[in-house]
Amino acid sequence: MNHWPFIIAAYALTVIGTAGVTLWAFISMRKAEALASALKRPSSPFVPSEVEGSGATSEGVSTALDTNGMGESSGLGKGA
Repeated sequence: MNHWPFIIAAYALTVIGTAGVTLWAFISMRKAEALASALKRPSSPFVPSEVEGSGATSEGVSTALDTNGMGESSGLGKGA
């Protein structure tokens, strides 16, 4: 019985699988790099205005960090 067809198929699947995972990782890395570079740009919506140096503040902007889920301020960082 000749085992070469199985051996060739196993190597082919290994090479194709490795190439697929490598391509998937490369594409994911490029997307992550693009998102990271977008964070560094001043026009990015992810950068707070205080960091941009515009002098504007985020007072009055409600986030998950400054509310207690009831629409009221938790008082953290506001002298309470």
